[in-house]
Amino acid sequence: MLQALQKTHRHVCDTTVGALKRQYMSLSIDAGGDMLEHIRPTRLMLVELECYKVSLSDAEKKNNFLQSLGPDWNGYIGALEACGSMEELLIKAAAGARRRSTQAQR
Repeated sequence: MLQALQKTHRHVCDTTVGALKRQYMSLSIDAGGDMLEHIRPTRLMLVELECYKVSLSDAEKKNNFLQSLGPDWNGYIGALEACGSMEELLIKAAAGARRRSTQAQR
């Protein structure tokens, strides 16, 4: 009986993790989208994946984030690629979004 429960729950967990990872990999920001609103679900999904013990390297996280950016951010990707960690990249992207917002209000 214990083995049957373990098998069932492992299957549910594997399915959940797979769906979450697909959802994370499909995140994107549309043209004119709000970068801060893009960063928030990215962070949440990464934390959730960590809870399921899914380890993604910083390189994988950074690559996925950069690929999720729309054409509005093409000129900024080089600066983001130079970041050493995913955390640094997200901080820099948020700062860039705030800077753009401030410039647009002028």
